Amino acid sequence: MGCWNGTCMISNLPIISGEKIKLVLLQEGRSNEPIIGQSGYVYSCGLLSPAFLAISGEYNDYGSIENVEEDWNYCFIEKTLKEKFGEIIVADDEDVINWTLMDLIDGIERGEPKYYYKNEPEPKNCDLSFVMIRQDVWDLCVDIEKTNQTFWNPKKRSSDDDSIPYYINGDEWGDYQWGNFVEKICKVYATQEEEEFMAVLDRDHYDRVFSFSYGEQRSLMGYYKDMCKSKKDDDVFLNDAKKQWFEHSMIQNNISTLRKGWMIQPGAGSQSSDWEINKKFYEGLSTICYKKLNEEF
Repeated sequence: MGCWNGTCMISNLPIISGEKIKLVLLQEGRSNEPIIGQSGYVYSCGLLSPAFLAISGEYNDYGSIENVEEDWNYCFIEKTLKEKFGEIIVADDEDVINWTLMDLIDGIERGEPKYYYKNEPEPKNCDLSFVMIRQDVWDLCVDIEKTNQTFWNPKKRSSDDDSIPYYINGDEWGDYQWGNFVEKICKVYATQEEEEFMAVLDRDHYDRVFSFSYGEQRSLMGYYKDMCKSKKDDDVFLNDAKKQWFEHSMIQNNISTLRKGWMIQPGAGSQSSDWEINKKFYEGLSTICYKKLNEEF
């Protein structure tokens, strides 16, 4: 099978065996048009888009993840995909019965896993890819966004109170959005149908932050709805759900701010790390940034 280093999607730095990573399953993005023939695309999710929240684990030395944290998010992803793909997938050209999420991830690493759609004789592509992000890079990006970036203050939208600031940091933004989301789910959905429930939510916020639900956009949103209703008093569970949602939101914003897109990375099959070249590159990049900041200010 061979061993090689992975590649971090955000930093392009190598990922070495045993290093902690985040793995994000990707689906087709928002753009329905092929990218060839265009000069680029605007949104970070234009070409590919996260299908779920990130999975935590360690790089396994040959292109994938191991020692995975099988938490509620992992279990939800597995359950959702099993409902979509059924009990048999084709991975590495073999039928895998009663497959696990790791079987599917390994199948993606080896190339295009498939599933049997209804009674059709030929299996269809699962249409999922994945990327890996170094845990230390992930943490760095989250910290930059929550403490250094500014977000539009949702409270300002409906108030003329001059004491309410126009902008807040990522921590404050996340607290408000999550609290508002949980409150609406717990109190509103209990008495309303699905369509009415969706209409109550802020559509822009829903589309932007919860764009990672697989297939129909409502699948993950519906899970949060059920989860919050059934575990609205479980502070430990809700705090962890908030943490994972918040980090996803910060990473999504950071990727966009860095003018990057969700994209599978080159470099598979290489054992080269080239730390010195990366060091020189980022030192040079910092010099360019300092120069431009001095020009502008």
